[in-house]
Parts: sequence; structure tokens; C-alpha cells
Amino acid sequence: MAKIRIASVGKTSGKKRGKSAISRRYVHGAGNRKIELFEIDSNDDNFDEDLTHVFSVNVEKARAANTAIFGSPDGPKDSSIKSVGRNARKLK
Repeated sequence: MAKIRIASVGKTSGKKRGKSAISRRYVHGAGNRKIELFEIDSNDDNFDEDLTHVFSVNVEKARAANTAIFGSPDGPKDSSIKSVGRNARKLK
């Protein structure tokens, strides 16, 4: 007869990443606008994962901005840009 072992298994949410070398820095751009910069250590073992993470964050931000301005995450649907919503003056 086989032995049965009962053990508590911790829940994990996907792939575990190692210690990240991503740091955030906030600088002031034109018009005293606050800009968030991501800094990545190129000599880190997790450089590819960190770069992928930063790229996906940038894509999410760009899609959110496009949705706010154009009403679509992919930008304007046709060649004529129509101003939509409170961000309409940004297009001028």
C-alpha cells in the first residue's frame, strides 16, 4: 500500500521573479510637469524580465492616454483626428 502525505501548499500567483533592479525616479519636465522614469540595471541577471515589465507598463500608459484622447486604445480610427472629451485641447 502507498504512503499518503498531506502537506500545506502555499498559493503562488504565476512565475516568481527574482529581486528586481527597477527603480523609479520622478523628474520635472516642461511646464513643471511631473514625469516618472524607470531605471534598469543592465548588468542584472533579470534584465530581460525587467525590460519586459517596463515596456508593458509603458504600453499600458500609452493605451490609456489614447483611450482618453481618441476613444480607442489603438489611436484614431481614420485619418481625420476628431477631438473627444476633456483632452481635446491636447490635439491642437
